[in-house]
Amino acid sequence: MATVDNEHRAYVLAHGEGRVIAVPSAGGRLTMKAEGHQTGGAITLYESRHEPRATGPARHYHERYTELFYVLEGTYEFVLGEEVHLAPAGSTVVIPPGTVHAFRNAADAPGRLLIMVLPGGFEGFFDASKDLASPMDDAVRWREVNERWDAHVVGPPLQERPRGQNEGAGLGP
Repeated sequence: MATVDNEHRAYVLAHGEGRVIAVPSAGGRLTMKAEGHQTGGAITLYESRHEPRATGPARHYHERYTELFYVLEGTYEFVLGEEVHLAPAGSTVVIPPGTVHAFRNAADAPGRLLIMVLPGGFEGFFDASKDLASPMDDAVRWREVNERWDAHVVGPPLQERPRGQNEGAGLGP
């Protein structure tokens, strides 16, 4: 793996390189590509892998973070506010601060997302939550982590919909 230190400097990571963080509570695994300390606090960039039909995070919003998702493989379902969208490979999803959102892998195959968070530093959320049990089993600790990392939970994760219901981008909930 390429050596990346805490200095703000140029670097290259080859395919598969980066710090890996398992996220069992979200059915996935992250590979950090650029962390806040490596970008002068500008961005956090990571690849997120999800098992088939994996449920993602609870509906939430951030007051200060903007998130950008690029679907590398698979098809994901996103809720943005009150609207539900299907996002197949090649789709870009932009989520400004204050927007309630959640996502899940809607496919019968593993999926991959490239996710950028601005400003940087959000990798701290994953470091703080990676060893936590399900939010249902450790609600107090999850609340502490969410508050520290500007993740305001307002509802449950997206659940799998019956086949054929709301298929197509831009369809309502």
